[in-house]
Amino acid sequence: MSTYTKFPDVWIYTLRARSATAADWSVAAYLLERGRFQTYVTLPRTTLRLHHTTLARSVNKLAQWGLIQEKRRHRKAPVIRPLYLSPRQPGGQA
Repeated sequence: MSTYTKFPDVWIYTLRARSATAADWSVAAYLLERGRFQTYVTLPRTTLRLHHTTLARSVNKLAQWGLIQEKRRHRKAPVIRPLYLSPRQPGGQA
């Protein structure tokens, strides 16, 4: 996994215009990093080291702002589809 993740302009404008917290930015960075390789991302709490209410609040904010689509599962990590990602380029790594 590379250390460089490209943020789409829509995500940057939305996160800056809204009252995005550090947790929102870290969730967004994780989703964009994983979203390069898969359409749906499972969001485990332990990977981000966030409290479950903080993670749920950040996911709710990103969904309300239209940056992601979420699928809640009972007692499991949510499955999330990041929106506004650029399509995969031919001949590239991803």
